[in-house]
Amino acid sequence: MRPLDHKRVEIALERTNGTDFEQFCNIFLTAVIGIELVPLGGVHDGGADAFLGEGLLQSNQERSDNFFQVTTQADHRSKIRHTVARLREVKRYPKVLNYCTSRTVSMIDREEELLSKELNIRVRIRDRKWLISNINHSPQTITAFNSYLSPELSFLDDFSTTSNIKALPDVSARTMCVFLGQEIDRRRGNTDLLEAVTDSLILWALEETDPDEGSFMMRQDIQNKIEGTLPSAKQFIRGVFDDRIRLLASKNNPTGREVRWYKKDDKFCLPYETREIIKDEKVEDEFLKTKIMDLYRQRAHGYFDHDEVVPLSDQVAKVAHRAIELTFEKEGLMLAAFLSSENNESQYDGTISDQVDDAIEEANLTGATATNSREIALEVLRQAFYNSTEEERIYYGKLSRTYTLMFALRSEPKIVEYFKSMSSNLILFVGPDIIVRALSERYLAPEDQMTVNMLRILREAGSLLILTEITVREVQAHINATNSEFQKLFAELEHHVDKEIARHADKILIRSYFYAICDPVIDNSPNNWQEFIGQICSSRKLHLAEESRIEVKNYLVQKFDFEYLDDEDIGKITNENEVMELAAKLKEVKSEEVLAVNDAKHILGIYGKRREMRENHSPNPYGHRTWWLTHENRVRSVTAEMVKVRGAGYIIRPEFILNFIALSPTTEEVRQSYNIVFPTLLGIRLSSRMKKGVFQDVMGRVQDVRKVDGARANAMMIEMSNKLKGDNFKQYETNFNPLFQE
Repeated sequence: MRPLDHKRVEIALERTNGTDFEQFCNIFLTAVIGIELVPLGGVHDGGADAFLGEGLLQSNQERSDNFFQVTTQADHRSKIRHTVARLREVKRYPKVLNYCTSRTVSMIDREEELLSKELNIRVRIRDRKWLISNINHSPQTITAFNSYLSPELSFLDDFSTTSNIKALPDVSARTMCVFLGQEIDRRRGNTDLLEAVTDSLILWALEETDPDEGSFMMRQDIQNKIEGTLPSAKQFIRGVFDDRIRLLASKNNPTGREVRWYKKDDKFCLPYETREIIKDEKVEDEFLKTKIMDLYRQRAHGYFDHDEVVPLSDQVAKVAHRAIELTFEKEGLMLAAFLSSENNESQYDGTISDQVDDAIEEANLTGATATNSREIALEVLRQAFYNSTEEERIYYGKLSRTYTLMFALRSEPKIVEYFKSMSSNLILFVGPDIIVRALSERYLAPEDQMTVNMLRILREAGSLLILTEITVREVQAHINATNSEFQKLFAELEHHVDKEIARHADKILIRSYFYAICDPVIDNSPNNWQEFIGQICSSRKLHLAEESRIEVKNYLVQKFDFEYLDDEDIGKITNENEVMELAAKLKEVKSEEVLAVNDAKHILGIYGKRREMRENHSPNPYGHRTWWLTHENRVRSVTAEMVKVRGAGYIIRPEFILNFIALSPTTEEVRQSYNIVFPTLLGIRLSSRMKKGVFQDVMGRVQDVRKVDGARANAMMIEMSNKLKGDNFKQYETNFNPLFQE
């Protein structure tokens, strides 16, 4: 039997689910260890119920104290502790626990020693590396792999299909439907949500100001405070910040003048009346949180022996409260909808028990203390959810509104993960306008090279960036035209041109050149125009079309790591008759016939590439992969009917890439936001800044998507993703440097 490739085995283990992994291990472990294993399945089979998760096995020898835990769960410590605790609870007394995981565990010997000592049993850990090293142990182990894990590799063997990308386990289609739906509405002029959130954050940032004590905040200070706490707010509110703070400081504000603005110094504070309201709110919110913790302690009180009551009740209360905070991070939208409903007749179908486990892990609870705390904390939360007091309903409503505010700001880990995964899945035909803009950024500071950085981030994330021969010719033509304009208008006056004169130049590369040589900060500015052009291709060969085209192509491929497609490649995925038919229509909006033909080839090339990749046959949760990355807009009016027939647009805006991918916060930054907001009084205070109507709108969307089944939710997510990526209704908040607008 042919040995298995270790790289393929590792990929399969990364992608496997719990059921298939359990079936694989049943055969694999028996073959490698040489003993027969008996699965302990079923809801009532002493410790092997759903509480344990995937795969609990027992040796079928005289030693009935030898157990095997099989799982894909990430947290090995938590899983091992819970497995041992549950076995003991149902009168099974393990002496050995063999923990087999599809994950990689660092420093296994140390982990085995730590857990063995803590649990007073022998713990053996067999992780991904061990599985891979033994995969070719025997025909039985190879057969086990081929039967249960190899189906995960089918996408590697079919070059005509997409990578069979699955939705991330943590990404809920319903959550994404709510977010994508509200974003699409906002792009079409519905700014209520954006304005409400911006107002809320401005008022929150100014809470500590006091003119009597000389405490003010400058405009930048307000933005820094907001973005330091909620980093995703940077792309969300900057476009409307000035307008909103001006309104809040105006007597024309419908809710009254909520901010005081000292225009001469451009500094801000809250008026006395607003500050007094906030002080009262702080007292009420702190008191409310105290009442909730007392209630949790009272519920836990009856579950402990008398001597343990006070410290352990407090411990359980903290675990229960922290579990709610963590659940908002993991399943916030559905939890918010449940907690904010008029009645709690519906069941919460989330997994708060997992968050209780995490809270216990954070608190460093072990052994019997951890087991008892877990069960009692779950009981406390059951009562909190299904038999809540008036104070609890108010408190949970506040947390729900705070979560919804963060959700609207994309400070939601699942949303960040969704767009991060989307960026690894894109195939982008890069337009000539984007490339020229990237070339113009050559002498800007690295952090200001927005187009260059966008392409780099996409490439590093795993997107495929395509440069066509058509685009190379257009870039080459642009450079030639730019050179001719420079020689005609600027060559003789070059030493007299300053930035003010240069900004009126039609060509972006001419503006870029003069900004570079006029900026004393730039150390490596070009000495002359020929040297500037020479960064791209030889200025002496510009009149030689074929030679300069090759130079431009080679430079761009090397500079931006593009995948190159020549005219023959494009011809394979387009139909010549369709190209000419579309080009004839595009002549209405294009200045030259050759440009109409070029655009027709690009547009139909997008749809042809989608056919080649079978994107319509194998839809993935991130929508279509293949798009034309360009600012081109005039062709949309001519192709509207074609887009309807084909079901999706073909242009993706650079602003979408910037706002949702390139400039988005990292998942870790978002999680840090949660750790700043929810464990503190800030998590309650922010709720009072969320307008009721906006909150109800989001909750209404949640209820709508909960009415459809999972398949429909996935289909809706794909449709909305395509619509948002191709959206052209409204400009995004983040713009390119205005000095480089053509």
